[in-house]
Amino acid sequence: MLLYKAGMPLELLAQFLGHNDPMTTLIYARADNEMKRKAIERASAVCLAK
Repeated sequence: MLLYKAGMPLELLAQFLGHNDPMTTLIYARADNEMKRKAIERASAVCLAK
């Protein structure tokens, strides 16, 4: 979970953990409020740039 919070993409994290099915990784990966806030900020910046 720390690697995910640090920005590691889920696909890479699944490989790192040895999960054959990426859906297995999704069971454990939960975005916290800080991750959600950063994602909204990035999306807002893209929308405002247009």
